[in-house]
Parts: sequence; C-alpha cells; structure tokens
Amino acid sequence: MGKIKTIAFDLDDVLADFMGLFAQMAYKKLGKESVLEAPVDWDWSNWKLSKEELDGLWFDLSQTENFWIGLKPEPGIDNAQLKRLEKKNNLVFPTARALCPGFPVGFQSALWLQMHTGLLAPSVFVSYNKGGLARELKYDYFIDDRPKNVIEVKEAVPECRVFLQDSSHNQTFDEVKYGIVRVRHVNDFMNTIEQEESK
Repeated sequence: MGKIKTIAFDLDDVLADFMGLFAQMAYKKLGKESVLEAPVDWDWSNWKLSKEELDGLWFDLSQTENFWIGLKPEPGIDNAQLKRLEKKNNLVFPTARALCPGFPVGFQSALWLQMHTGLLAPSVFVSYNKGGLARELKYDYFIDDRPKNVIEVKEAVPECRVFLQDSSHNQTFDEVKYGIVRVRHVNDFMNTIEQEESK
C-alpha cells in the first residue's frame, strides 16, 4: 500500500457557491443589476460598488446567523468520487471565512460538508494562512479558485500538485507561470488524482 496522500479542497466557489449567495444579498440590499454579473476579479470591480457599499455587504454577512450553512453546493460535484478518495486518502478542507453569529465557522463548514457531500467527519481548518497550513499538513494535492492562495501553497510546498478552479474572477491569472494546473471543475481535479492513483 502506498503513502496516504493529503488532498486539500478549498470550500468557497470550489465546493460551495459563495459568490451566488453574496450576489443575492447585494441585489436585495442595493438593487443594482451589476451585482448579477459574474465578477471579473477578486474585487468585484464590474459590480461598480463603492467601498462603503462593499463594506456594508461584508458587515451584513458578519451579522447573519449561520451564514455558511446556507450556501448551495456548486453544481455537478460527484459526491461518490469524493467518498472514494476519502477511503484511500486524508481529505482536508482549508477555508478563510469571516466570522458570523451562530455555530463556530469551522463547525458550520463541517456541517455543510456533511449535509451536501455525505462525508461524516470532514476535517475543516479555518485559516487565512493558506501557505503555512499547507506546509504543516504536508499537502500532496490542493485546489482553490483564488490565485493568491494557489501561489502561496505552491511556494510553501513546491512538491504539491496545485490546481486552480476555473472561475470568472481568475481569467487573467497565468497559472502556467507558477506550475499550477487550471481545471474546469472540481471533478476534473478528482479525476486526475484517481487516474494517478491507478497507475
């Protein structure tokens, strides 16, 4: 039997649809059609919001009880494949999430994973230090949608296979420059791992 691998999945906009719920909140509060557009960068510049409007949305999120439990899953994720990977590997779920009332953020995130993937005891780590966490947990594979995070993990653990989840807000990022692989969907990430395990 080979070495047990550590496979790390970011949550927001990889497994969970954060952007969709955040846009709904923005439209409900501000009524601007621009917030219904897919964001073109991490600052939502095409939403044409003032700093005060954007800060107000983050404040509203921070006041919403159990906000993170209310996210919908990204469409089409193969939960059976996720469970197959869990049987052979150590799956971890690093996430950088804002605090909000209700259950602790880590518990909300783990409960969400139980509800939407069927994983019974998911290992969630709430941290903004994605590189340091990757080094401590010795990732073998990692997927995230944010360029800053994939660069941090690749620099912290050069031997880790790092993947970028394709999204509207990371289209200008040159992943090849950093030795990172762009995938259309998290299932493509899981397929790659299973194919490599079968060799």
